Amino acid sequence: MSYSARRSYIAVLVFGLALLLSLFLPGCSERGKLDVKREEAKPNKPSQPNQEPPKKNPSDPRPPQKKPLPSNHIFATGVTLEDGWYDVDKLKRPEDIMACWLISASNMLQWWQDLYLEQGNTLPQGTPHGRGTGLYKSAIFDDAISKFRELTRGGNISSGLLWYIEGKHVKISNHSYPLPNTGGYLRDKVVDYSQSAFASYDDWSSAKSPKEAQKIFSEYLLERLRVGSSIGLEIKTHVGLGGSLHAITLWGAEVNDQGIVVAIYITDSDDYEQKLVRCPVWIYVDKQFNSREVAMDIPVSEAYSEGGSWAILRLFYLAPPKLSKP
Repeated sequence: MSYSARRSYIAVLVFGLALLLSLFLPGCSERGKLDVKREEAKPNKPSQPNQEPPKKNPSDPRPPQKKPLPSNHIFATGVTLEDGWYDVDKLKRPEDIMACWLISASNMLQWWQDLYLEQGNTLPQGTPHGRGTGLYKSAIFDDAISKFRELTRGGNISSGLLWYIEGKHVKISNHSYPLPNTGGYLRDKVVDYSQSAFASYDDWSSAKSPKEAQKIFSEYLLERLRVGSSIGLEIKTHVGLGGSLHAITLWGAEVNDQGIVVAIYITDSDDYEQKLVRCPVWIYVDKQFNSREVAMDIPVSEAYSEGGSWAILRLFYLAPPKLSKP
């Protein structure tokens, strides 16, 4: 092996080990900011909606008619720009500061239960649902945060889903864990969800070009959105090496004429606002390690005074409930 080839191999190996190590560091932690120079221009952006989505209240009934989505938008079942999504926010308490993963799972689960009830089904007795009476105005998250211990250790989205749906505990070193004999509210229901990531940076980081990386990411995401799934995202709070881990909820995407995702719509527990946020998507090229990252731009807001570019690491889905037979 030539000297230059060995050098390239070592650089890629170091980058891969750094990203792998980040998965064992639970999120969410203090956000980091980094200005980056883009190596690739963003795709042309479709026009943004003019109106600001209203605040979402988990107990509010849905309107009988929803505004149709633009033709280049693909959203989870029952979700529009104005309605159908959930956004539990942290209260800056010690026990919730690292609970973004559990919040993302709670958002997805409340959405699923809404759809399940709309089909005329009933939830098992004792299942948390709706606004509830707790601090977070989410019966699911209020219940979940009371059942997990060592919450300052963080966790991941699949652990929250698996605990709530099946009552199982994913034993991961240095992660928070649930009390015995808790959860499992939907264990007798048929629930289609990912117990591990269905797509991750491994799938696009070694793509031959930014265009190929964006195509790979788009195909994975759209495959799930087209069947109406909600998506949990684990991200890193800036592109390149470093950054803090965080979890958010993805509800939809904008797609260009070539079938490429150019923006995603998310809710974020750390922006302290109940709103749906549009984030342009592009590919960051790390020349040092010859790798690609799917980046999403966070707009300037009260919580993010400088905005930022985050790297998408892993995706988890929760499919909508199948229609009950008449």
